[in-house]
This record gives sequence, C-alpha cells and structure tokens, in this order.
Amino acid sequence: MRDRLEDLPVLMSYFATNSSNGRGPLVFSDGAIEVLESHLWPGNLIELSQLIERLQHAHLLEAVQSEHLTELRQNRSGMVVKLPSKGIDLADLERDLLLQALALTDNNRSRAARLLGLTRDQIRYRLSKLDLASGDQE
Repeated sequence: MRDRLEDLPVLMSYFATNSSNGRGPLVFSDGAIEVLESHLWPGNLIELSQLIERLQHAHLLEAVQSEHLTELRQNRSGMVVKLPSKGIDLADLERDLLLQALALTDNNRSRAARLLGLTRDQIRYRLSKLDLASGDQE
C-alpha cells in the first residue's frame, strides 16, 4: 500500500462505507490525511481497515483530525515521539541529533545523512545553518 498512496482515499472510503457498524462514512481533515499519507503502512490493507473501524467506533462527531491518529505518528524506527508539555528548543534538538549522527559515523556526512533520513545536501545545509559546518568527510 505504501507504494500506491494515490489509492488511499478510495480505500478509506471503501472501508468506511462497507463497515458492519452501520455508521456513515468518516470525514478526514487535511491534517489527518497528511498523517495517513506519511504513515509507512506495515500492516497494509488490514491495518487501514482496522483503523477505520476503530475510528468509527470512537463516535467522532466531527471530522477525523490528526490528533485522532496518534498511533500512526511514528518515525521509520517505530518510535513514538511525544512533545513535552513545556516544549523544546527545536534547534537544540536538531543540533544534538546531527552531532550524534556524526559521532556514530566518524564524521562522515553521507553516512550521517542516511542515519537521519536526509540527503547529503540536506545535512550540509543543516550543519551550515546551525554553524556546525567543518571539514568533515563526505
């Protein structure tokens, strides 16, 4: 399914319409659709049909919002990241992750970029933006 995301709206509608619970089809906000499109779908169609069923049983009175889909907000490692209520400094977090990736790869930018799911150009930009650019290896 991850290779055919263009079919996602049709599949969502199909599962919502053919549910045995007798409720009408769900409406999804733009934010919810973005979450659904960014999900890796390891469970494929079964995962989608079960999600639609759970959402229908939740008796949502309004459109499905991105916050209704917290179970899908996972990165590629399967780790759920929760923002602390007091917030964070995103630049500090980005700096820390970049430095960790560089340390794990003996300062090899290309390998560090792969660890972070970035291209070499993206990591170069971030290093420069955070004033971390140096004579690191490619």
